[in-house]
Order: sequence, then structure tokens, then C-alpha cells
Amino acid sequence: MASHIGNLPHTLDDEMVLARRFTGKRPAVFLDYDGTLTPIRDRPEDAVISDSMREAVRRLAERVPVGVVSGRDRKVVQELMGLDNLIVAGSHGFDIWSPAGGSIQREEGASFAGLLREVEARLRSETADIRGALIEPKKSSVAVHFRLVAEEQRPRVKAIVDAILNKHPNELKITPGKMVFEIQPRLDWDKGKAVLYLLEALDLNRDDVVPIYLGDDITDEDAFRALAGRGIGIFVGKADDPENAGRTTAADYVLNTMEEVEEFLNKLAALYPAEGKQKPHDSGSRHNPLDWTLAYDSFDPKQERLREVLTSTGNGYFCTRGSAEWTDADDVNYPGTYTHGCYNRETTIMGGRPVLNEDLVNLPNWLVLKLRIGGDEPISRRNIELLSYRHEVNFRNATVMRRLRFRDHRGRETTLSSRRFVSMADMHQAALEWTITAENWSGPVEVITALDARIINQGVARYRDLEGRHVHPVVSRSLSADTISLLAQTRQSRIYVAEAARTRVYGDSGELEAERGLYQMEDYIQQTLGLDLQQGRPVRVEKLVAFYTSLDQAINEPLANAEKAIGRFGTFDEAFDRHQRAWDGLWDDCDIWVPNDDRVQFLLRFHASHVLQTCSPHTADLDTGVPARGLNGEAYRGHIFWDELYVYPFLNFRKPKITRGLLMYRYRRLDEARALAREAGYRGAMYPWQSGSDGEEETQVVHLNPRSGLWEPDLSRNQRHVSAAIFYNIWHYLQATGDTDFLLGPGAEMMMEIARFWSSIAHFNPERGRYEIHGVMGPDEFHEKYPDSDEPGLRNNAYTNVMVAWIMDIAGRLLDTLPERRRRALYERINLTDQEIETWKEMSRKMYVPFLADGIISEFEGWENLEELDWDAYRRKYGNIQRLDRILRAEGKEADRYKLAKQADTVLLFYLFRQDELKQIFERLGYPYTPEVMRKTVAYYDARTSHGSTLSFVAYAGIYSEIDLATSWERYLVALESDVGDVQGGTTAEGIHMGVMSGTLDLVQRSYLGEVIRDDVLYFNPKTMDHLRNLTLPMRFRGLLIKVTLEDGHLRVGAEVDSLNRSVKLGVGGHVRQIRSGESYTFKL
Repeated sequence: MASHIGNLPHTLDDEMVLARRFTGKRPAVFLDYDGTLTPIRDRPEDAVISDSMREAVRRLAERVPVGVVSGRDRKVVQELMGLDNLIVAGSHGFDIWSPAGGSIQREEGASFAGLLREVEARLRSETADIRGALIEPKKSSVAVHFRLVAEEQRPRVKAIVDAILNKHPNELKITPGKMVFEIQPRLDWDKGKAVLYLLEALDLNRDDVVPIYLGDDITDEDAFRALAGRGIGIFVGKADDPENAGRTTAADYVLNTMEEVEEFLNKLAALYPAEGKQKPHDSGSRHNPLDWTLAYDSFDPKQERLREVLTSTGNGYFCTRGSAEWTDADDVNYPGTYTHGCYNRETTIMGGRPVLNEDLVNLPNWLVLKLRIGGDEPISRRNIELLSYRHEVNFRNATVMRRLRFRDHRGRETTLSSRRFVSMADMHQAALEWTITAENWSGPVEVITALDARIINQGVARYRDLEGRHVHPVVSRSLSADTISLLAQTRQSRIYVAEAARTRVYGDSGELEAERGLYQMEDYIQQTLGLDLQQGRPVRVEKLVAFYTSLDQAINEPLANAEKAIGRFGTFDEAFDRHQRAWDGLWDDCDIWVPNDDRVQFLLRFHASHVLQTCSPHTADLDTGVPARGLNGEAYRGHIFWDELYVYPFLNFRKPKITRGLLMYRYRRLDEARALAREAGYRGAMYPWQSGSDGEEETQVVHLNPRSGLWEPDLSRNQRHVSAAIFYNIWHYLQATGDTDFLLGPGAEMMMEIARFWSSIAHFNPERGRYEIHGVMGPDEFHEKYPDSDEPGLRNNAYTNVMVAWIMDIAGRLLDTLPERRRRALYERINLTDQEIETWKEMSRKMYVPFLADGIISEFEGWENLEELDWDAYRRKYGNIQRLDRILRAEGKEADRYKLAKQADTVLLFYLFRQDELKQIFERLGYPYTPEVMRKTVAYYDARTSHGSTLSFVAYAGIYSEIDLATSWERYLVALESDVGDVQGGTTAEGIHMGVMSGTLDLVQRSYLGEVIRDDVLYFNPKTMDHLRNLTLPMRFRGLLIKVTLEDGHLRVGAEVDSLNRSVKLGVGGHVRQIRSGESYTFKL
């Protein structure tokens, strides 16, 4: 059914609806040339495709079938395109060439060759005196172009063509186009027939293929009609173009400009891996576009900071929030760039005393790109009217994009499209691109590009009383007409940060000259680029940036290296292609495919992308741990806590080198952990609750309660369980990888020193005949001390004591596995004695664990004496009570007085250990353990937990997978939505939650696939859930990449071909199978 062009939905505004057509399918894309890939020119020979459009087509053709269907000669189109991976149908489909089949000729047209040459000669003769008439002979037609013909002479051209047709009514026909008459053989053949023929000939006429046709001409209507109900037709052009006046079309969607065509092709390419890059479990036809893009179709100032975090882009070295390039820090926007390890300490006088804090520093803003139209103020949300707006991130390649159409106070309508990325291919590179189109005006504009060191840390409201100035400028300078650079330094830690930026402008025919100006201060440098825009003629601005710090390896000096690098960078498209290829490689190892639940699929990929932006292969070579809130905000001041407990399991089975590099952060700070233990009166290594640059304890002495507005003591440094988490992380890394070099070096030394710490903080209670630990906090965090007590900490936190019992058993057994020479060397290096080992073994049998009535494990000794809380009353009064501790303190009460928990504490044991492991630990300790202990304990604490940490949802989802799958899935969905839905009411705007993002990925393998390593065998015990039917994921176990697929009643495993011919043992239940490189096996469940 034909529609007026102005009534068609815009392709880029209706992507989600359009994307549903691709569910479980892949596209085959057919493109007209003139007016679609290149603007129509007065002379056909001037219609040359731009480099960026050619690159967009090339990239797409690497991923899906792409054909160009044109009225031009096929060889001419091939020469113009300059690509060898395209299907090309010239002469309206009479002459076809494909990469696979070569040349295909339509024989029906060959018999008309003589007549067409006769027509060509007559046309040349009769139009010779008509100025501007152009005759274009083609293999199977002759075109008469009259765009350059004067208006009064055009009827004469039409009369000449009609006379020829009247002479050959049965042999020839005319196909009108835009200012062209196409004389063709009178055959039942057109672009629509050509597309259908191509689909059949190339084996694309299948249910899993969606054909798409993009075109602007009248001849393209045949293709739109041919694909009606079968594929998607996209008209290219504007309704208000005089050449389209009153025109109807059979197309389904519209794109208004070449720029939008290019954007669409790039977006489509981003959804599919390059040929030969399919994931091990992916045929290349399973990608659902809905799974890869988070998009917002309106501007909401209240949500902007949250969106900046969710659409941030990073590469595991540095990360930049998804702020618009034209914004400055204010109450709506907060540009921020952060890099691993760049901390700075500053002192704030509070209450008459100095308070020292270390922060992850917000670094100079490289984004700055602003647009001034006709001498007015630069555009901002305050001085334009938004006509349409879209802000999105494609997390397959971590690229953030905006597209806005706006009207300024003079009525000028403009479209501005932006896309940018931080390169995963080159850790020091970032790039952004603007495309500016003047819709209803022509005139001068000025683009402002800058590097800005006038930044402070102010992204978290409750920290704003603390000193936020961490950077001072060193130098800024202009290197060339298009390149500027800036060097800054952190004020206390003396870390140099250098940025260099190169900005260029491009039109249809290549780079444009711009009138450039320079404005320079010590902490800010900008260039201005003046140019004239022509209505409907898009202009591209490319800004490439090099980013270095003095923490980098293999550099001379940050500014020198940044300036050298920027001189070597290619174009945006070249950088983007390398960036995409790097991401393709990551997804090969990291994509978890859940085909039966679109929302879960979307969120898993979203989480994996953010985890990899914070912890990538680049991270493995840095001196860093895992900041709890990633690299896109300032929450927790960028510190490293225990969240790696939830992060490493995902990385262990996919990118274990990253885990190894992150564990080295802890090893390099082992001496500081020893010093912390000594200062507290203990032995061994006591790692800090909050760590930053050098491993000192960075926990604040006081913290601000935003509900009461008061500064309160912070006793959370007593969460000594962080050291237990580090031990656990090392052990499970070793189990997944079999990395004996790490075990014999850093691994064993850290583990023994952590065990030594626990043996020194514990004491033997002769009355109980058991070891006890006093003065610590568990993961709960609401309970810092006993009610009315001035002494910090609690007695015998069950989670801590059980972890210590396990640690002592593992440490003793681990030493027995070391080669004798290595064991002696370790003993000598850390002065370890046999008596210590005997104490450890005794502790593994005699740690005290408190219990309540009915066999419920007590969170800590004395819990039974606390008061019950009226949970219903507090929910009615406050609604969200996740942070009950702050609510109670604002009421003048203490959380310590009540039976409540912020998050999983005691029950975390059921998440970290399998039932058989816990049974073994408890029975070794002399305590009875049955499945009923787990059920009762979980039910008891779940009813008394506010889930004030996103980690709690992860833990409870995993725990309930062994008790109640429906409840487990409910908790899992909450965990999945926690950041994208900002379930904690504003915290995500301060930074992602790395633990929950990684934890949701780990839950798939740990809890729902039932992964556990025992006796060097990787076992699976899958849960039967419709949501996870056909779940497929890659796992790297002991160096061998395997693909695991959960099908109806079966679990299929396949190992990739490995040059080392590795083999691993896999098991389901009591069935164990050794799988070698290149082999596969199916277990019956």
C-alpha cells in the first residue's frame, strides 16, 4: 500500500520496532547508488561515493550479504564502489556479479544490444543542439539525463524520447527517474525482479533472511513493491524536496539524507560479527539487534547523570562518562574521565581537625566540542528547542551516539549526530565524530574543540564538603593547525596526565578548509573552526584524542608520547574499524547466549560490556584492582573493596589473564598488608577494607549520613573478611586455570600470609575448647558494634569464622601439594614454622560457630539479644528502606540494636560453597549440617534483610537456586535490573556496581548451570528452567576454550581446536568425560 513520504516512520527513530523484524534472522541489504549512497549530481560522473560511506558499506558487507542495484553499468558501479565483497547488479539487474558466483548475464537483454546502440546514435544526433542533455549508454539500456537542460527545452527532450518509443513500441519501454529517461528493452524485468532473482540465486530466499532495500528513485519503487510483506523498504529523501512533491511510495520507512543512510549502515554492521569472527556457538544469524542497544528517545534532565553512567565508554585503561560533548559540569550533566590507579590524596579541615581522603581523580575533559551558529552562543539545552532526540549506546562495541534535531531562536533547524568510543584496539586512543546538517538554512558556523583541565571531583553530593581539587595544570600548547595538547598533574600523588587532540572537518569530497582560531590558557586550550554550511549538505567533524599518564609503561614522557601518537592516528573510520574488531574478539570468549529470554539476553550483554570496559586485556598489564563502582563515577571515591569476589569468576573462565593481573595488585601490596597487621598487633597480611594507590587503609574515619546531614564515625574498616575474599579469589583462580607458576610464586605467599593473619587475630577459648575471633564486622555492615558499646566490632561473626575454618584447611593441604624445594623456599621466605601449620589444622577443626534455636546459624554471637524491628511499619512510613541504617540514625536510633541486615552475611556461605562443601566444613568442625540448616537460615535472614546493597540480590538469587527456582529467578531479575533501572534510587548515577554486573554473569554458570570444580574436574549440575532453554556460553577451563550448550534434557560440550592439543575433564553427576581439543560430547541429564 502506497504512503506519502511525509507519513513514513523514520528508520532511526523507530529502531526498536524495526529491530523486531530481525529477531532470530539476518538481513540481506540492497542499495541503490545515485541518491542513496551518493548525492545526485548534475553530471553522473561527478557522483562519487565518499570514503566514509564506502567504509560503511564495506564493513556491512563483511558481515551480511550486501548488493548495489543500479541503473548504471555494472562495471562502472564496481569501479565507483571500489569494493570486491559486494554483489553488484547493473543496468537495472540485467548484468549481475557476485563475489561467490562471478558474472551473471540476463540473456534476454543481449538480443537488444544492436537496437540500443541504434537508439543511442539517434539520441546523440537529435539532442546535439540541446545544451545540457547527456546521453549515457549502458549495457542493457540508454539513459537520457536532462537535469542540466533549461526548463523550456525539457519538453523537446521528452518528445525525442517518445518518438523513439513510438517507432519501437513492442521492443522498448521508458522508465522515468529523477531528471532522467531510461530506455530499456520491453521485458518483464526491473529492480524488483532483480532483487527477487538475487535472493533466489544466492540462496537468500529463506525464512531466516530479511531483505532490505534502500533507494530514492522512481525505479526503486519496483523493489519496494517486490519486497512488500517479505522484507523492508526504506525510501531515501525528504518529503519537502521539490522532486518528491506529491509522491507516494511503497517503502516502509524513510531516511532523509546520505548521512542518515551511513549511520543506518554503521548501526546495522555493529549488530553482526565480521565474517570469520562468529562466536563459537553462533552461526552468524542469531544476533538480535534488540540485545545490543540501550536507547533513550527523549531528553530528561533528571535522568541525565544516570544515563551518562550507563552509556559510558571505556577500554579497561580509561573510561569516559556518556556526557554530551557540548555540556559542562552542572546540576544536570557531569563529564568525567577516569583511569585505573590515578589516585590523589587531599586534606579537608572538618570539625576543626584534618581529614585525609584519597580519590580516583576526574581527569581533564577531552570531549569538549561545541557548535555556534551564525555568531550566536554555542548551542545548549537552554537555548534550543529539541524537535527529536535520541541517545544510545551500542554495547557490542561500546560506542555512544546521539542524534538531535533542533530549532534555534532564529527558526534555523539543524540535525546533529554524534558518535564516539574509547578504543579497545589502542588503549591510548579515543575518537568522536559529529555530523552537522543545516536542514532549512545556509550560513556560517563555528565549531569549538577543546581540552579542559578546569575540573574537580564533585560527582557525589555527599563528598562535596571534602576537598575536590586534585589536578593542577602544567602546560597547554598548539602543535599544528589542527592539533592541540595539554599536560596536567595530580596535586599530591604527582601523576602526570597528557591529552592531545586533532580535529578535522570533512565534506562530500574530502577534508574541508576551516578558518581556525586559538584560545589558550594554562588549564584550558581550544581551537575554533569556522566554515559555511549549505542547506542539506552534511559536514563531518572528527576529533581524535591520545591519552597518556606517567603510570604507563614503555613511554618517554606522557605529553611527548601523546603528541607522537596523535600524529600517527588515522581517520575516525579506520580507528573505529580496529576498535570493532577488538570487541569482536572479546565477544568470542565472553558472550553468554540466552535465546529464550530477550530481556535477560539484553541485560547480560549490557553487564558484560561494562565489566569488559573496566577490566579488559589492557587492564592485565596495569597495576590496579577492581574499583567497586567501575571507572565511570566517583562513588566510594574509586576505591577497591571486596567486590572482586563477584567479578573474578566471570573472568576466570573467559579472560583469566585479566584476573591474574588484578591479583598482582594485591601481591604488590602484600608488604603494606603485613604492615597493617603489625600496626594492629597481628601477624601475616591484613588487607584493608578500602584500598587505593598503595594499599593503605583508605576507609574514612567519618562519613556523611545524607538523611540526617550529620558526619558519623565509620567503623567499616573492621570488615576483615576482605582478606578471606582475597584468599578465596586466589584459590578459585588456581582451580579454573591450573596456573602453577602463579601458585608457586605470588599465590602461595599471599595465601599463607592471609592464613597467618587469621591465626593471629583468633584466640583459643578453653571453656569452649574452640577458637574465636572478636572485634570484626561481617558483610552485613549494619552492625558495627554491640548496642550501647564503645568497643568496635562483634564477636564470632559466623561468616568470618566459617571462612577461616575453610582457609585453614586449604592452606594446610595446599602446602602438602607443593614440591619439596618450593615448600622449603616458601617456609624460608616468610619464616613459616611447622607449629603454625599445626595450629592452622587445629583451627580448621575447632573454630566456633554460633547458632540460634532450631539450628539456625547466628550472624554473630549475641544476635539473639537484639530487638525485632517492625518491618511493615517502616515500609509504610518510608517506602524504600534499603538503607535502614541511615533511616534509623536520622530518627536517633542505631541499627546495631535490631535484628536486621543490609545484605547477605551468614547466608553468603550458601552462595560461595556447595552443599557438600559446607557439610564437610561443618562436620569437620563438629557441628551437624543438613539441608534443613540452609533452608531455615535463609528464610530467617531473608525476612530480616533490607537488601541495601545490590550484591545482596546476587547472593540470594544464587542461594535460592538450591531451594526455590522461582524465587531465585525473581531475585535474579532484580539484580539484572539494578543498575539499568537504578533500583537504589540514584546511586548508579555515581558509578556502576561492578559486583552486581559481574555477579549476574557468574550466576548463569555458578548457579543455573551448576558449575563447580572438584578434583580437577569441571562439573555441571544444570537447573531445568524454560528461561535458560538453549543457553550457550563459552568457558575457558585449564587453558582450553569449550562451548557449553544446555538443550532439552542434554548438556553439550565442544572444545575448540587447540594447537597444544589440551584436554580437560568434564562431568555431569557421576559421569566424567575427558574432552580433547576439537572434540565434543553430549551428556544426558
